[in-house]
Amino acid sequence: MADKKGIMKFLNDWVFKPNYVITKTIRNFMDNMGILDPIDQFIYTKIEDPLFYMWFTNSYDLKIINDEVIPSEEEGCCVFAANHQSIMDPLVSGLAIVHNSRRIPFQLTKAELGKDPMLGNFVDMNQTIFIERGEHDIEALEKCVSEIKENNRPILVYPEGTYGPGNGVMLEFKTGVARIAWDAQVPIIPMATWGIDKIMGKEASRSMKPPKSEGKLRVKFGDPIPLSRLFPGKSAEDQISREEFQKGTEKVQQAVQGIWSELNQKELEQY
Repeated sequence: MADKKGIMKFLNDWVFKPNYVITKTIRNFMDNMGILDPIDQFIYTKIEDPLFYMWFTNSYDLKIINDEVIPSEEEGCCVFAANHQSIMDPLVSGLAIVHNSRRIPFQLTKAELGKDPMLGNFVDMNQTIFIERGEHDIEALEKCVSEIKENNRPILVYPEGTYGPGNGVMLEFKTGVARIAWDAQVPIIPMATWGIDKIMGKEASRSMKPPKSEGKLRVKFGDPIPLSRLFPGKSAEDQISREEFQKGTEKVQQAVQGIWSELNQKELEQY
Protein backbone atom coordinates (compact mmCIF):
# COMPACT_ATOMS: atom_id res chain seq x y z
CA MET A 1 0.00 0.00 0.00
CA ALA A 2 2.83 2.38 0.90
CA ASP A 3 4.57 1.64 -2.42
CA LYS A 4 1.35 2.33 -4.32
CA LYS A 5 0.89 5.67 -2.56
CA GLY A 6 4.51 6.54 -3.25
CA ILE A 7 4.16 5.75 -6.93
CA MET A 8 0.95 7.81 -7.21
CA LYS A 9 2.62 10.74 -5.41
CA PHE A 10 5.60 10.57 -7.78
CA LEU A 11 3.31 10.46 -10.83
CA ASN A 12 1.19 13.30 -9.49
CA ASP A 13 4.16 15.56 -8.66
CA TRP A 14 6.37 14.81 -11.67
CA VAL A 15 3.97 13.78 -14.44
CA PHE A 16 0.35 14.83 -13.95
CA LYS A 17 0.87 18.29 -12.40
CA PRO A 18 3.58 19.47 -14.84
CA ASN A 19 1.58 18.16 -17.79
CA TYR A 20 -1.55 19.88 -16.46
CA VAL A 21 0.25 23.24 -16.14
CA ILE A 22 1.87 23.02 -19.58
CA THR A 23 -1.33 21.95 -21.32
CA LYS A 24 -3.36 24.59 -19.47
CA THR A 25 -0.90 27.27 -20.59
CA ILE A 26 -1.14 26.13 -24.21
CA ARG A 27 -4.94 26.04 -24.04
CA ASN A 28 -5.07 29.57 -22.59
CA PHE A 29 -2.83 30.80 -25.42
CA MET A 30 -5.08 29.13 -28.02
CA ASP A 31 -8.15 30.58 -26.34
CA ASN A 32 -6.70 34.09 -26.55
CA MET A 33 -6.12 33.50 -30.27
CA GLY A 34 -9.75 32.44 -30.73
CA ILE A 35 -8.95 28.96 -32.02
CA LEU A 36 -9.51 26.83 -28.91
CA ASP A 37 -13.28 26.27 -29.16
CA PRO A 38 -13.26 25.19 -32.85
CA ILE A 39 -10.44 22.74 -32.12
CA ASP A 40 -12.21 21.34 -29.07
CA GLN A 41 -15.43 20.92 -31.03
CA PHE A 42 -13.60 19.16 -33.86
CA ILE A 43 -11.95 16.70 -31.45
CA TYR A 44 -15.27 16.16 -29.63
CA THR A 45 -17.36 15.44 -32.74
CA LYS A 46 -14.85 13.90 -35.16
CA ILE A 47 -12.60 11.89 -32.86
CA GLU A 48 -14.19 11.30 -29.45
CA ASP A 49 -17.75 10.73 -30.68
CA PRO A 50 -16.98 7.85 -33.08
CA LEU A 51 -14.46 6.26 -30.71
CA PHE A 52 -16.72 6.34 -27.65
CA TYR A 53 -19.76 5.31 -29.69
CA MET A 54 -17.87 2.26 -30.95
CA TRP A 55 -16.67 1.41 -27.43
CA PHE A 56 -20.06 1.83 -25.74
CA THR A 57 -21.99 0.06 -28.51
CA ASN A 58 -19.67 -2.94 -28.71
CA SER A 59 -19.00 -3.34 -24.98
CA TYR A 60 -22.28 -2.19 -23.43
CA ASP A 61 -24.93 -2.59 -26.13
CA LEU A 62 -25.62 1.16 -26.01
CA LYS A 63 -29.07 2.22 -27.21
CA ILE A 64 -30.10 5.87 -27.61
CA ILE A 65 -33.87 6.28 -27.47
CA ASN A 66 -36.13 9.15 -28.58
CA ASP A 67 -33.31 11.57 -29.41
CA GLU A 68 -35.43 12.95 -32.25
CA VAL A 69 -36.92 15.32 -29.64
CA ILE A 70 -33.62 17.25 -29.58
CA PRO A 71 -34.24 20.53 -31.44
CA SER A 72 -32.22 21.39 -34.51
CA GLU A 73 -30.23 24.62 -34.56
CA GLU A 74 -33.04 26.22 -36.56
CA GLU A 75 -35.65 25.08 -34.01
CA GLY A 76 -33.87 26.69 -31.09
CA CYS A 77 -32.26 25.59 -27.86
CA CYS A 78 -32.96 23.74 -24.63
CA VAL A 79 -31.60 22.62 -21.28
CA PHE A 80 -31.06 18.89 -20.74
CA ALA A 81 -31.61 17.47 -17.24
CA ALA A 82 -30.08 14.06 -16.52
CA ASN A 83 -29.58 11.73 -13.57
CA HIS A 84 -26.03 11.40 -12.23
CA GLN A 85 -24.56 8.06 -11.14
CA SER A 86 -21.04 7.80 -12.53
CA ILE A 87 -17.91 9.61 -13.68
CA MET A 88 -18.83 8.14 -17.07
CA ASP A 89 -22.06 10.18 -17.23
CA PRO A 90 -20.56 13.13 -19.14
CA LEU A 91 -19.21 10.76 -21.79
CA VAL A 92 -22.41 8.73 -22.14
CA SER A 93 -24.95 11.55 -21.83
CA GLY A 94 -22.94 13.93 -24.00
CA LEU A 95 -22.51 11.25 -26.66
CA ALA A 96 -26.23 10.47 -26.63
CA ILE A 97 -27.01 14.11 -27.34
CA VAL A 98 -24.41 14.84 -30.00
CA HIS A 99 -24.21 11.55 -31.91
CA ASN A 100 -27.29 11.93 -34.09
CA SER A 101 -28.43 15.51 -33.48
CA ARG A 102 -24.92 17.02 -33.86
CA ARG A 103 -25.90 19.56 -31.19
CA ILE A 104 -22.92 20.05 -28.90
CA PRO A 105 -24.01 20.79 -25.33
CA PHE A 106 -22.03 22.58 -22.69
CA GLN A 107 -22.03 20.44 -19.55
CA LEU A 108 -22.32 22.08 -16.14
CA THR A 109 -19.49 20.42 -14.20
CA LYS A 110 -18.13 20.77 -10.67
CA ALA A 111 -15.12 23.10 -10.54
CA GLU A 112 -12.93 20.58 -8.70
CA LEU A 113 -12.70 18.41 -11.80
CA GLY A 114 -11.26 21.28 -13.81
CA LYS A 115 -8.43 21.60 -11.28
CA ASP A 116 -7.63 17.89 -11.17
CA PRO A 117 -4.08 17.42 -12.51
CA MET A 118 -4.93 14.13 -14.19
CA LEU A 119 -8.39 14.88 -15.64
CA GLY A 120 -8.65 18.67 -15.63
CA ASN A 121 -7.63 19.46 -19.19
CA PHE A 122 -9.58 16.54 -20.66
CA VAL A 123 -12.70 17.67 -18.81
CA ASP A 124 -12.11 21.26 -19.91
CA MET A 125 -11.86 20.37 -23.59
CA ASN A 126 -15.16 18.48 -23.49
CA GLN A 127 -17.38 21.56 -23.60
CA THR A 128 -17.75 22.32 -19.90
CA ILE A 129 -18.88 25.23 -17.76
CA PHE A 130 -17.44 24.85 -14.28
CA ILE A 131 -19.62 25.52 -11.25
CA GLU A 132 -18.72 25.71 -7.56
CA ARG A 133 -20.61 23.25 -5.38
CA GLY A 134 -24.11 24.31 -4.42
CA GLU A 135 -26.56 26.28 -6.53
CA HIS A 136 -25.45 29.85 -5.85
CA ASP A 137 -22.59 30.16 -8.36
CA ILE A 138 -24.32 33.02 -10.18
CA GLU A 139 -21.46 33.49 -12.64
CA ALA A 140 -21.68 29.89 -13.87
CA LEU A 141 -25.46 30.04 -14.24
CA GLU A 142 -25.19 33.33 -16.13
CA LYS A 143 -22.59 31.76 -18.43
CA CYS A 144 -25.07 28.96 -19.21
CA VAL A 145 -27.80 31.46 -20.04
CA SER A 146 -25.39 33.45 -22.20
CA GLU A 147 -24.35 30.39 -24.23
CA ILE A 148 -28.02 29.57 -24.87
CA LYS A 149 -29.15 33.05 -25.81
CA GLU A 150 -26.08 34.33 -27.66
CA ASN A 151 -24.63 31.18 -29.22
CA ASN A 152 -27.63 28.82 -29.44
CA ARG A 153 -25.72 26.19 -27.46
CA PRO A 154 -27.73 23.73 -25.32
CA ILE A 155 -26.74 23.06 -21.71
CA LEU A 156 -26.58 19.65 -20.01
CA VAL A 157 -27.19 19.76 -16.26
CA TYR A 158 -26.97 17.04 -13.61
CA PRO A 159 -29.35 18.57 -11.05
CA GLU A 160 -28.46 16.12 -8.28
CA GLY A 161 -25.12 17.92 -8.07
CA THR A 162 -23.21 14.77 -7.15
CA TYR A 163 -23.40 11.01 -7.72
CA GLY A 164 -26.69 9.46 -6.69
CA PRO A 165 -26.94 5.99 -5.11
CA GLY A 166 -27.89 4.37 -8.44
CA ASN A 167 -30.54 1.76 -9.24
CA GLY A 168 -33.07 4.50 -9.90
CA VAL A 169 -32.63 6.26 -6.56
CA MET A 170 -31.99 9.96 -7.20
CA LEU A 171 -30.97 12.74 -4.86
CA GLU A 172 -33.15 15.83 -4.63
CA PHE A 173 -32.65 18.01 -7.70
CA LYS A 174 -31.20 21.48 -7.18
CA THR A 175 -33.09 24.40 -8.67
CA GLY A 176 -30.31 25.64 -10.96
CA VAL A 177 -31.70 23.66 -13.89
CA ALA A 178 -35.06 25.48 -13.68
CA ARG A 179 -33.39 28.84 -13.16
CA ILE A 180 -31.26 28.46 -16.28
CA ALA A 181 -34.26 27.42 -18.38
CA TRP A 182 -36.37 30.33 -17.10
CA ASP A 183 -33.68 32.98 -17.56
CA ALA A 184 -32.93 31.70 -21.08
CA GLN A 185 -36.63 31.12 -21.84
CA VAL A 186 -36.12 27.64 -23.27
CA PRO A 187 -37.73 24.25 -22.49
CA ILE A 188 -36.12 21.48 -20.47
CA ILE A 189 -35.59 18.04 -22.02
CA PRO A 190 -35.48 15.36 -19.31
CA MET A 191 -33.26 12.37 -19.99
CA ALA A 192 -32.15 9.30 -18.08
CA THR A 193 -29.28 6.86 -18.29
CA TRP A 194 -29.89 3.28 -17.25
CA GLY A 195 -27.24 0.65 -16.44
CA ILE A 196 -24.24 2.90 -15.99
CA ASP A 197 -24.22 2.40 -12.21
CA LYS A 198 -23.66 -1.32 -12.79
CA ILE A 199 -20.68 -0.61 -15.06
CA MET A 200 -19.01 2.11 -12.97
CA GLY A 201 -21.11 3.35 -10.09
CA LYS A 202 -20.60 5.92 -7.35
CA GLU A 203 -17.94 4.12 -5.31
CA ALA A 204 -15.98 2.95 -8.37
CA SER A 205 -16.10 6.49 -9.75
CA ARG A 206 -14.76 8.04 -6.56
CA SER A 207 -11.95 5.51 -6.23
CA MET A 208 -11.25 5.66 -10.00
CA LYS A 209 -11.61 1.92 -10.47
CA PRO A 210 -11.83 0.89 -14.12
CA PRO A 211 -15.30 0.25 -15.55
CA LYS A 212 -16.55 -3.28 -16.03
CA SER A 213 -15.91 -4.69 -19.47
CA GLU A 214 -19.52 -5.74 -20.09
CA GLY A 215 -22.98 -4.46 -19.32
CA LYS A 216 -25.93 -2.59 -20.81
CA LEU A 217 -26.34 1.12 -21.42
CA ARG A 218 -29.61 2.82 -22.25
CA VAL A 219 -30.19 6.55 -22.67
CA LYS A 220 -33.70 7.85 -23.22
CA PHE A 221 -34.93 11.38 -23.84
CA GLY A 222 -38.34 12.55 -22.71
CA ASP A 223 -40.53 15.08 -24.42
CA PRO A 224 -39.53 18.72 -23.89
CA ILE A 225 -41.12 20.33 -20.84
CA PRO A 226 -42.26 23.86 -21.76
CA LEU A 227 -41.92 26.69 -19.29
CA SER A 228 -45.70 27.04 -19.26
CA ARG A 229 -45.85 23.62 -17.58
CA LEU A 230 -43.08 24.35 -15.12
CA PHE A 231 -44.42 27.77 -14.18
CA PRO A 232 -48.12 27.89 -15.10
CA GLY A 233 -49.59 31.34 -15.56
CA LYS A 234 -46.19 33.05 -15.71
CA SER A 235 -44.90 35.22 -18.55
CA ALA A 236 -41.29 36.08 -19.37
CA GLU A 237 -41.58 39.44 -17.60
CA ASP A 238 -42.67 37.90 -14.29
CA GLN A 239 -40.46 37.22 -11.29
CA ILE A 240 -40.26 33.60 -10.14
CA SER A 241 -40.08 32.93 -6.41
CA ARG A 242 -37.80 30.37 -4.77
CA GLU A 243 -40.85 28.23 -3.99
CA GLU A 244 -41.95 28.31 -7.63
CA PHE A 245 -38.46 27.33 -8.78
CA GLN A 246 -38.58 24.45 -6.30
CA LYS A 247 -41.95 23.25 -7.59
CA GLY A 248 -40.77 23.51 -11.20
CA THR A 249 -37.64 21.55 -10.36
CA GLU A 250 -39.74 18.82 -8.71
CA LYS A 251 -41.62 18.41 -12.01
CA VAL A 252 -38.31 17.97 -13.83
CA GLN A 253 -37.19 15.34 -11.33
CA GLN A 254 -40.47 13.46 -11.67
CA ALA A 255 -39.96 13.39 -15.44
CA VAL A 256 -36.39 12.08 -15.20
CA GLN A 257 -37.46 9.52 -12.61
CA GLY A 258 -40.32 8.39 -14.85
CA ILE A 259 -38.01 7.91 -17.84
CA TRP A 260 -35.60 5.81 -15.76
CA SER A 261 -38.51 3.68 -14.51
CA GLU A 262 -39.72 3.13 -18.07
CA LEU A 263 -36.27 1.94 -19.10
CA ASN A 264 -36.01 -0.32 -16.07
CA GLN A 265 -39.42 -1.85 -16.65
CA LYS A 266 -38.63 -2.57 -20.29
CA GLU A 267 -35.38 -4.29 -19.39
CA LEU A 268 -37.09 -6.35 -16.66
CA GLU A 269 -39.75 -7.51 -19.14
CA GLN A 270 -37.01 -9.09 -21.28
CA TYR A 271 -36.16 -11.61 -18.56
